[in-house]
Amino acid sequence: METIIKVIITCVVGCVIYFGIMFVSGAWRSQIDPIATVDWFIASHLKPKDEMIATGEPTKIYQDGKAVGDVSGRINQLGNTVTFTCILNTSSLKTDRPFEYKRLRLKIVKIGTKSGFYVNRNDTEVTSRRDVLTDVVCERLDN
Repeated sequence: METIIKVIITCVVGCVIYFGIMFVSGAWRSQIDPIATVDWFIASHLKPKDEMIATGEPTKIYQDGKAVGDVSGRINQLGNTVTFTCILNTSSLKTDRPFEYKRLRLKIVKIGTKSGFYVNRNDTEVTSRRDVLTDVVCERLDN
């Protein structure tokens, strides 16, 4: 019985050594670029991905990856200044901090008016929104 256990252990150790040698010899025969490998690892695992910034909806503004407002009306861009006619549902928006809109980083410079409620009526529907900012002037932070 002892001999059988020794033979099994010898076979297992032999297999581990054989596959270890095959792996190392395969690695030495292939062209490994250590700098490119490290760069790939950092880029794919450690750097933040652009997909983490919420950009899926063109009518929303985002802070810290979360939607904090809905853009309504015209948007005028002149140089480093972006003016929003109306931003709705801004209860979570921190006006003293930058926000993202369509991959632009913006900071609010001036707010025309703030109102708590907005109602828009037309022939087919009535739309109501809360926490409304109008005539919002912003400065681009990413020139």
